[in-house]
Amino acid sequence: DHRDLHSFPTRRSSDLNPAAAAAAVAAPEPITIQPGKPEDKKHTILALVLDRSGSMSVMGNEVEGGANAYLDAQRKADVEDGARTSIVMCTFDNSVETVHNNADLTTVSPITHEQVAPRGCTALYDGIGEALAKTAAIVNGLDTRPSVSIFILTDGQENSSRRYSKEKIAAEITKLQKPENGSWDFYFAAANQDAMTAGGGLGMDREQCIQFSGKSGAKMSQTMQMTNMAYQRKKKSGGARKGWSHAERASCM
Repeated sequence: DHRDLHSFPTRRSSDLNPAAAAAAVAAPEPITIQPGKPEDKKHTILALVLDRSGSMSVMGNEVEGGANAYLDAQRKADVEDGARTSIVMCTFDNSVETVHNNADLTTVSPITHEQVAPRGCTALYDGIGEALAKTAAIVNGLDTRPSVSIFILTDGQENSSRRYSKEKIAAEITKLQKPENGSWDFYFAAANQDAMTAGGGLGMDREQCIQFSGKSGAKMSQTMQMTNMAYQRKKKSGGARKGWSHAERASCM
């Protein structure tokens, strides 16, 4: 065969079988937190991990509306408490995009529809993993130890992550919640699944997982606002009060 070899198509990792394609993606480094730093109760790192897969289209404009209300509530709490918040925001569909990385909440512009417009599939584990890695890097770069709140919002189940697995995410979340790593709180809001079971399977406290109706953007927006309320309650009570009441959970359905 005397045909030019360059005329043959190049085989890409995406053309391989799923197992080989996954192996072609670099495995993430384990997350570690530098120990021994003094606690700073006036500084919070808030990481938002927001689903923008195609099925989120039923939520209309409530994703950005709910997220902006969430941030407004955090700003109000900071003023009342004389505190400050740094923002990490990652969105995910087939891929993960970082919208904010260590941004001062007082300077963050309102989240736009374009930043969360629905598209693609659901790389939930990759979205969580990317947010955790970025948040840990910020924590390790500080001289003091802030409190950390990770809020994860999704309306569907994982179907397209390439770097992180369920087991890897569960291991990282479990590790980060150990006392020696400081104060890491995880809140998981999900539709179209048992949120308490799904979040618990990822290493999160079941009491800090909540299910919302996947049929109404208003329910999702309300759930996001109530999640901030739950975090503020826990922070002000020193951990004595967390999660949601039965009535609050019911109102999201």
